[in-house]
Amino acid sequence: MSVTLINAMIIQGQGDNIVCEVYGQSRETGKWAGAINLYKKGFFHRTLISSDHIFDTKEEAVIYMEDVVKKVRLINLKPQTKKVEQIIGSETMKVTKQIVSAAN
Repeated sequence: MSVTLINAMIIQGQGDNIVCEVYGQSRETGKWAGAINLYKKGFFHRTLISSDHIFDTKEEAVIYMEDVVKKVRLINLKPQTKKVEQIIGSETMKVTKQIVSAAN
């Protein structure tokens, strides 16, 4: 499970539209997967992050994903976005910011 910069930006900007949920249960192991999902106007929009089937219970999966959201929201993303802007240029970064704004 990894967190991309754009997904971190979306998680930081979406407040209550970010929902931590169970992603599913493995038939083979009985373990659960978790997901961090984005909702728009109360409807599922897309999955931002999902885990493998590693949790013993549904509750463990949700608690873990909620912890990921808390940690992502504490990250100062300004240095990373500045570096991305240096690499891709300010015009492309404007488009990236528009994408994040549209997600918000």
